[in-house]
Amino acid sequence: MLAMEIDESAILNCLQEITEIILPLRPVSIYLAPEDVEQALQIICRQRRHDQFEAPLIALLSKSGYARTHGLTDFQGVVHFFQYCREITDRAFSLLPVPKLAIDNSMRAWGSYERQITEFLQLPEMPPMSEHVDAPVRFVGRYKDPSSDAGLVVAADEKGLYLDDDRGTRLMQDQGDVFWINAIWLALAFKSQSDGAFQRLEFKGHLPDISPVWIRADDRP
Repeated sequence: MLAMEIDESAILNCLQEITEIILPLRPVSIYLAPEDVEQALQIICRQRRHDQFEAPLIALLSKSGYARTHGLTDFQGVVHFFQYCREITDRAFSLLPVPKLAIDNSMRAWGSYERQITEFLQLPEMPPMSEHVDAPVRFVGRYKDPSSDAGLVVAADEKGLYLDDDRGTRLMQDQGDVFWINAIWLALAFKSQSDGAFQRLEFKGHLPDISPVWIRADDRP
């Protein structure tokens, strides 16, 4: 709504109306709010490829009414936009007449935040994500997209599996032979085990530029 240059009072009034509608459902609000907005954005940009996060974000906001009014053309403009968003969301959160929990996630202590959330919701504690991977040699190796020249390398260390890229992106085991790619809404399922190694990768999630199935490019890891 801010990108569309909708007035702050209209945004808060809209939230109030929505809150009144859903109050019978006994909603709660959990607000993850890092102390330093610019630092939080920089951390995300360092974790993700420039052409997959920072550049598309700048391009998207540059087309908005907010950008035309405030001259948003670069990353610093994006920072100012989200700082303004933060001011509004802080006020909105303070006005919510529902049970609520605010967490400063600047330290990125996700285990601690999960415990705060589960305690707040009176839910069982979330089990820790296992770093142990049985027989990691089955997974490691080079895989390629049959429809292009794209390729990736799955590697392993004492912490588990990771992609052998510039950031050493971790693969977080979901269950069995399915892993989530850290910081990306994308899962990898290892398939077709033969002679002690998986022969195929199946991607699950948002796939705008890649094929859903990749094959092993080497005979053995």
